Amino acid sequence: MEENGANYYVKETSYPANVIPPEVVNNTSAGQMWNSSFYYQVPTLADNGMVTLTLQNKLNKGALTLNKTDLKTGNPLAGATFRVSVANPDAAAQTLLALQGFTQNAGDATVFEKTVVMGTASSTTLSGLPVVNADGTQLRYAVVETAAPEGYRLPDDNAPREFILAQQTNHQTATTYQNPPSATLTALKLFYKDWENLNNPLLNPAVCKHRSNADGCHQCRGAGAVCRFGRNQDLCDGRDDAANRV
Repeated sequence: MEENGANYYVKETSYPANVIPPEVVNNTSAGQMWNSSFYYQVPTLADNGMVTLTLQNKLNKGALTLNKTDLKTGNPLAGATFRVSVANPDAAAQTLLALQGFTQNAGDATVFEKTVVMGTASSTTLSGLPVVNADGTQLRYAVVETAAPEGYRLPDDNAPREFILAQQTNHQTATTYQNPPSATLTALKLFYKDWENLNNPLLNPAVCKHRSNADGCHQCRGAGAVCRFGRNQDLCDGRDDAANRV
C-alpha cells in the first residue's frame, strides 16, 4: 500500500491464474494508473478507523456469437460453416483455447484456429475465449465464412472480420452474416417457321443447331438428332443424316 498525499492506494502484485491483469482492465472508477501499474484507491480513513477494500478480478474469458440470416428476408438461416482463428496466444491462452476446441494451424504455428459447423442452428456462441495474454497483449480474433448453406452463396464481401474481445463490454460481442440465395435459371428452347402453327420443342437443345437448306428442310446438326420438319416430306421425314451430324 502506498500513500499519495491524503489518499492511500493498493497495488495487486499477483493474482489468480486465468484472470485479466488489473492494468488491462484499468477500471478508473476503482483507482488509477501510475507508472504503468494499476492502483486501487482506498476509501477515506478516519482516525482509528478501519475500511475493507475489495479487489475484483475479471476472468480472462470472452464470448463471440455468430448469427446467420437470409439476405433478402432476414429470416434465420442454418447450415453455414466458419473458420475462427487467433494469432500469437501465449501458453496460458493456448491452454484456454484448447479447451474450446482450437488447434494449431499446420502451416503457421503462431495461429490457432477452429472450424465451426452450425448444422441445423442459425446462431452459435463461442465462449471461454481468452481475451489477453499474460503480459496484457490483447488477442485479435478473425472470422471468415468458408461454406454457405445449401441453396445460398457466400456473402459478396466475405473478407475476414476481426474482433478484439478485450475492448468489448463484458468481453462479449456478436456479428451477423447474411447470405444471398443462389439464382436458378430454367431455359426452354423453341423454334418457329412461318409454315408452322405451333412452337415445337427443339431436339437436343444443348448441342443441336438447325438451318434451312434450299429444299426448306431443317437439317439437324446435333449428335443423334433427326430432321423432323420441312416442306419436302421426301427429304425430311425423320431422316437421320449422318453427314449433317456434329
